[in-house]
Amino acid sequence: MSIALWIGGTAAVLAGVIIGWTARAMRTRRSSLPPALVERRARLREALHGLLAALETPSVTGSELPEHAASADVEARLLSGDRAGAVAAAERAVAEDPRDAGAALLLARALVGSGELDAAAQVVDRADSLGAQGPMFDYLVSRVACGLIERAQGETPADGALPPLVTPFEMLVLQLERQRRLSDRAAAVWLATATGDNETLGHEQIRELVVHHFESYYGALGGFIDAARGAPAFADALYHAARMALKVGFIDDGRALLEAIEPLMVTSSERQYYHRDLAALRDEPDLLTARPLPAVAPTAVRARSLKVLQ
Repeated sequence: MSIALWIGGTAAVLAGVIIGWTARAMRTRRSSLPPALVERRARLREALHGLLAALETPSVTGSELPEHAASADVEARLLSGDRAGAVAAAERAVAEDPRDAGAALLLARALVGSGELDAAAQVVDRADSLGAQGPMFDYLVSRVACGLIERAQGETPADGALPPLVTPFEMLVLQLERQRRLSDRAAAVWLATATGDNETLGHEQIRELVVHHFESYYGALGGFIDAARGAPAFADALYHAARMALKVGFIDDGRALLEAIEPLMVTSSERQYYHRDLAALRDEPDLLTARPLPAVAPTAVRARSLKVLQ
């Protein structure tokens, strides 16, 4: 599977290129999402419960690191903050054996840690072609995809740091999805009046954007869960599973997982971002709650100017 193809659709939607979904497939009575995504959501929530249960009696027999002589060196450099050194060490491992999938995974991990997403995506693709599999591969596929999605939203800091726990775009999608539960037109009217902009999305485009957004985020969440299942003490996979769970609206489960992994994050190269996110949640318990939206009658329609109701 190509990582570029995996994230390409999401980037296209975020850029305004809307893919084709039929209206019939989008409608459900209990959710604004298609039935297949509603079922997938239920399976992901059940899987999150499983992760939390496993953390009560964690097993440390699994390892997320590839079986490679350079693994310890690359990981130690990442933990110490020597990102350039980690990339250089991984590049040496790849140069010694370009056909070694484990070395490719080490390089992809080092590149992700350095914020070099495009290069990491190419290396993950190469690792895939070499037969890479296992927790680190599952993690990196989702990690690179999330990074490219966040960059498409304009939310990736210049230094490669993780964006905040919830970005303005992610909150907007949560709000639109909430408004769509009233009606498609209600979401379009709300967006038009909220922005006061003549050029905004109609209800068909909003439907497609929301569905594709959740589909992509559910895919990433599933990848992080798979990685954590394969290596129960894989702190980074658990951390990103918690982040993604919170982003898609699994507030209680995501918060519980984020709190539970605190002992594991002591030796994570992303521990500073973890503590930032944990502090944000503790300081602002409603941080990820979609704010109440202005009431809009389900029968309202947009005027051509998109600024007033008819």
